[in-house]
Amino acid sequence: MNEETMVKVNSGEIPNTMMRRMLPLSTSGPRGQQHLHYFKVESKAPRNLVKTTFVMIHGLNRRRQSCMSWEELPDFFSRFGMVLALDLLGHGHSLPGAAHGDINQPYDVELQVDAVLELLSVEAPNDGKLVFVGRSYGGYVSTKLCEGLKGSVLGLVLIAPMLENKEEFAPILENLPIFLMWAKEDMLIPFENSQLILGNCRKVQTLFIDRINVPEDVRSKPSFKFMSHSPEITNKEEFSMQVTPWLREILKFRGG
Repeated sequence: MNEETMVKVNSGEIPNTMMRRMLPLSTSGPRGQQHLHYFKVESKAPRNLVKTTFVMIHGLNRRRQSCMSWEELPDFFSRFGMVLALDLLGHGHSLPGAAHGDINQPYDVELQVDAVLELLSVEAPNDGKLVFVGRSYGGYVSTKLCEGLKGSVLGLVLIAPMLENKEEFAPILENLPIFLMWAKEDMLIPFENSQLILGNCRKVQTLFIDRINVPEDVRSKPSFKFMSHSPEITNKEEFSMQVTPWLREILKFRGG
């Protein structure tokens, strides 16, 4: 990695397997110079897996969503490849971002896509395959990225994705392997939206959660609606057990 290109930032309370970095972007945004903050986790995958980079993209909530929202999942996915878990522009520690007083600064999806593409050009240039992991709005950003990366994308892990226009997403996703997870009690994007994806995509494996795994007293608190939208966190054991064989299949896992 070229140290003139990459700026390291104070790691804070994060696992020592995760490298925290800040990438100065070549393009300017609505507020001038932009920097994309992200975590990188090196691959722990066996050599008999296809060389793969997992790109983890969180949802659209500048006060609650960032690369830290994935908790331990970047380490989990590193068993199958290198992981890049990023803060979308306007979120977390990306600049400008939520941590710097720019809560209301708008960023359209094309700016987000361009930022992720620049990150990939630095961290994974023409090197192996890609799997996108997108929650909510991150599923929409992931879908837009797939549009320009045909041939490189092995599949997507989508958690309650914000996909409502089938004319827009179906031509991109209809033949890609998808692992779709949704909580039936999701209070932000209704579970019924899953049928739109199932009806327009051919290679979908589902994990639908009847009831998320949280203490009973949490269900009456305002935070519950956000937890209901992150079943991969609340039900992470179930998620890891079911997504593992799917990953082994799309990565052409051979051996024990």
